[in-house]
Amino acid sequence: MRRRLELSRGRAFEALLLAAGMGFVSLVSPLAAEIQPTVPLDDVRFAEPVGPDSLLAPEDATPVSDPATPQVGDELASARQALDAAAVRLHAANAAYGNMMARNYPSGDAKAAIVAERDAAHAAYEQAVARYRDLGGNVPAAPAAP
Repeated sequence: MRRRLELSRGRAFEALLLAAGMGFVSLVSPLAAEIQPTVPLDDVRFAEPVGPDSLLAPEDATPVSDPATPQVGDELASARQALDAAAVRLHAANAAYGNMMARNYPSGDAKAAIVAERDAAHAAYEQAVARYRDLGGNVPAAPAAP
């Protein structure tokens, strides 16, 4: 009786493993169709350092001010644009810092540059927040602090 119970447990475990394997295969098989062919290691380009400002969209249009709005409205709009730009810069700097910490690369001067940019972006964001609050704006939730 005990032997039969052990046999059935073993078969149940095998069936469970088979079902899990088939589920994994069905999950992975669509991804396998997207895999690119292999490339020799000598042909692989090495990663080049990317600055946090490279993620910013280029500013191609200047803001148009309405002559009917008071000067304070223009200052508030300008402060809001500066706040948005500082938030984007801080987000990019935090992303670069996070990638660096996750990969433990780069080191030395490149690492110091990323840390300095993150600190400068945080200071610029805090300054933009203070200016926007002084003009009477409601500050949105702040990005993660360093």
